[in-house]
Amino acid sequence: MPVASPGPSQRLFLERKVQRLRELTFSSAERAHREKFLPELIAAEKELAGLPPQPSSLVVRRVIPSQTGSAASGAAGAVEPRRPFPDHVRGGQDISRGAPSNTRGTQDTSRSHQDATRGADTTGLVVEASLRMAHVPTGLIHLLEPSKHPLLTFRVHNVRRTTARLRFTSFVEGYSARAIDILEVAPGGSDTLHHLPAFFLEKTREVTEICRAALHIQVEDLAPSGQIELHRTIPLWLLARTSAYLSIQDPETGGALDLSSYLGAWVTPNRPEVHALLRQAAEHAPSRAISSYQVDAQGVEAQVSAIYQTLQKLDIAYVNSVLTMGAVPGLLMQRVRLPRQSIAERAANCLDGTVLMASLLEAASLHPALVLIPGHAFLGWQSGDGDESWDYVETTQLGSKPFTEARALGKLTAEHYELQYTLAGGRGEPLFRRLPLAELRRQCILPME
Repeated sequence: MPVASPGPSQRLFLERKVQRLRELTFSSAERAHREKFLPELIAAEKELAGLPPQPSSLVVRRVIPSQTGSAASGAAGAVEPRRPFPDHVRGGQDISRGAPSNTRGTQDTSRSHQDATRGADTTGLVVEASLRMAHVPTGLIHLLEPSKHPLLTFRVHNVRRTTARLRFTSFVEGYSARAIDILEVAPGGSDTLHHLPAFFLEKTREVTEICRAALHIQVEDLAPSGQIELHRTIPLWLLARTSAYLSIQDPETGGALDLSSYLGAWVTPNRPEVHALLRQAAEHAPSRAISSYQVDAQGVEAQVSAIYQTLQKLDIAYVNSVLTMGAVPGLLMQRVRLPRQSIAERAANCLDGTVLMASLLEAASLHPALVLIPGHAFLGWQSGDGDESWDYVETTQLGSKPFTEARALGKLTAEHYELQYTLAGGRGEPLFRRLPLAELRRQCILPME
C-alpha cells in the first residue's frame, strides 16, 4: 500500500515548529538553555528536510518576448500557470506567438505573416535566447562566471547547407558594457553561447533598492544575408546592492544553485573603518600588538578576544532586519549589511555581525570562516596557520556577553551541528557549512569594496 505524501498542514506545522525552536535556541545567551533546545531543533530540521518538495502550480514569468504592450505579456513579474518548458525569446519561431510592434496596445493583424518571415523555412536558422537570471544581485554580479551563472543563454541551429556566421550582442542599458561574440555554426550544426555582460561597478553601487532595467539582445546573421535574426528588449529586476543570494533557481533548468559562498564578498577587510577598529583592538591585545600567527593558539585566541572586546565597545545592538524587497519563489535571499554600515548604524543580525568580525580578523591576517547552519550564522577561525583546528564565537552575543561565554556558545553550536552532519554521512542538506575566507578568495570571491 503506497504511503501518502505529507500534506500542507504537516509541512506548515514543522516549519512553525522549527521557527519557534530557532527562536528559543538562539535568543538566549545561556549555555544550559542552548544545550536544552539544540537536539530538539536539529531533529525537527532533519524531519522538515526529509519531506519531499511541495509541488507548485505557479512560476514567475521570466521573459516577456512580445512588445505589443498587452496585459498578458507586459506585466512585470506576472504569475502564470507552470508550463512543461521554459519561456524563450525565439527568432522566427517565437513560442509566445507575439510579433514585435511599434504601436503599444493595438492588435497585430499580421501575426501569421510575421511568424513565417524568419526561421528555419526562410533564413535557415533557429535562434533562441533564454533568460537565466531575472533578478540580478548587483553586489556580486561582477564576481560570477558566465559559464556557471549566465544572465542569458543563446542557442542556434543551422539547417542551411552552408556555414552560418552570427554575431551575438547583449547589454543592460545604463548598467553594463556590451557582451559581443561571433560564432560560426557548421551546416546542420547547433551551438550554445552563454552571456554575462560586464557590469559597471560605479553604477551598481548606486542601486540601494530594487529597480527595473532593460536587457537588450541582438543576433545578426553576418553571412550571407547581413540581416538581424533576433532583436529584443527584456525587463529585469536589479536587486539592492546589499541583497545577498543564498540560493537561486535556474528558470531554464529548474535546478537550485547554491550561492552562499558569495557571502564572502561582504567581508571587507580593506575599509578604513575596519582598520581603525583593528588599531583600537591592538590596545586590548597582549603586548598591545596584533601579531597574527606569529604566536601559539592561545595567543591567536587572545587577538580574537581583543577584536571582540573592541566591537563590544561600539554597543552594537542585535537587530534581525533581513527583509529583501523583490524576493520571489525559487530564490533564497537576505539583506546583509556591509561592515561599514553595521559600524555606522550600531546594529547587526547574526550574519551582519559575522561578516563584520570576519573583516577584522582577515585584516589582522588571521584566517576566519563564515559558519552557516539552518537559520543562523556565526564566526569560526583557524587556531594556527596551516593546521585544521578551528574555534568559534557567537557574534550575536556582542551586546550582552563576554568573549569567553560567546566562544563557549559558538563551540557548543558548532559541535552539535557538525556531529549531526557527520553521523548522516554528509548526505542530504548540509546542516553545517564552514566557509574559510582563504578558500573563498582563491575562488576569486573578492571583497565587495
